[in-house]
Amino acid sequence: MDRDTFIITVYCLVVEHYAHFTAQRPLRHGGFAPQVTDAEAITMEICGEYFKLHTDKDRFAYFHTHSQHFFPSLTDRPQFARQATNLWQLKALIHQRLTQVRGQAADPVQALDTLPLPVCTYTRSARDRCFKPEADYGHCAAKQLEYDGFKLGLRLSRAGMITHYPVLAARPHDSTHLDALIEGCSGLVPADKGFSDELSAYPAGHAPRPPGNHAGTGTYGPAALFAGAAPGFGAVAQTERNRGRALDRALCGGAPQSP
Repeated sequence: MDRDTFIITVYCLVVEHYAHFTAQRPLRHGGFAPQVTDAEAITMEICGEYFKLHTDKDRFAYFHTHSQHFFPSLTDRPQFARQATNLWQLKALIHQRLTQVRGQAADPVQALDTLPLPVCTYTRSARDRCFKPEADYGHCAAKQLEYDGFKLGLRLSRAGMITHYPVLAARPHDSTHLDALIEGCSGLVPADKGFSDELSAYPAGHAPRPPGNHAGTGTYGPAALFAGAAPGFGAVAQTERNRGRALDRALCGGAPQSP
């Protein structure tokens, strides 16, 4: 799939779900209309993330240069950035509906992990005032990173679609966030050994079994935690952290080709 076809596909998908939420309750009741429509702004964000354009400046520069035939009204970068930011609630609703329509929210096997979500480096934390006092010290052993901010929890279906992404406190150990990560999931939840501490909280005879061990009987909680069952899942989660990429791959069934 070439990039133009990919952009058109994402746009049609966004328009379909955008209409579901705005048909009865329009987002705007007055004032000047934005230069680009909300569906166009969301499309550029999704496609920009897939194209590894992770800042508003990079996304604006790319689509203003290469996609003027799709977005001829895109001329003002600050307005585009404000519009995209103000649509955060609608984007979350669209994402939630996508997981439900595609049946991914009910996938019986959903892998989970956490990623660092820095606000700033730890050396600047004493001077930085963003998200105070919620932001806290965090350490990521995989990246050898000390930072000030949060953790991002990720739960992915087998198709690669992100089904749950809670923002978590950075300082506590991953195992203490298990309840928040498995919220709404009633199936199997493979995880790496970082969650193994949580196994000690299960009563004797009630701990989830490792994969492949089906002998005997036992009692299971709302989700079976396979500690150590997914070696290297942290690397997979790092690859899948781009939400647009996970959504697009699951929905469109193919990746756009580089120009």
